[in-house]
Amino acid sequence: MATDGTKIRTALWQVISIAVLATAFGCKSSPSKIVVLDSWWDVDYAKSMCQLAQQINGGCYEDGRPQVLEFESNLATEFATEEVCKSLRLATFSGPKSANEAYKEIISRNAPYWWLMISLEDPEKLTGHWSISYRDDHDPKNAKGFEARFDNSSREIATRVCRIVKGQGADVAPY
Repeated sequence: MATDGTKIRTALWQVISIAVLATAFGCKSSPSKIVVLDSWWDVDYAKSMCQLAQQINGGCYEDGRPQVLEFESNLATEFATEEVCKSLRLATFSGPKSANEAYKEIISRNAPYWWLMISLEDPEKLTGHWSISYRDDHDPKNAKGFEARFDNSSREIATRVCRIVKGQGADVAPY
């Protein structure tokens, strides 16, 4: 026959087990979709545009890198604060020699992801185009890509990218 002490301990363990399971599975789910921002490309592209501008009209005030990094920081803030981006994960790729832990973890899981590139054609005015492509090594026929122009609007890029990634628009077949 079970004693009152045994019944209390059993009930306590049941409550603790339920709490642990609820925390592990219900409270905070991991992001379902991943966007990788290709900062390596973004910086290199801006530097190239500044070098080209140097040949044509005297160039940029700087090499374009500070402007790109500030724009990317603003973009990350928009991802973090825009409701439409909720449940997405933004990671940054800074190049093969300086890949951060978040990017390494994504690649090691071999999970599908979206690849985002920002091409600042005029780093001083923060204008250019962005492109995003879907990458799934398990199903290469499922590749998709989109591109649009922008004029100094990290919010517009974040909103549009998040809607595309979440499928909040037309289902556009690969072209």
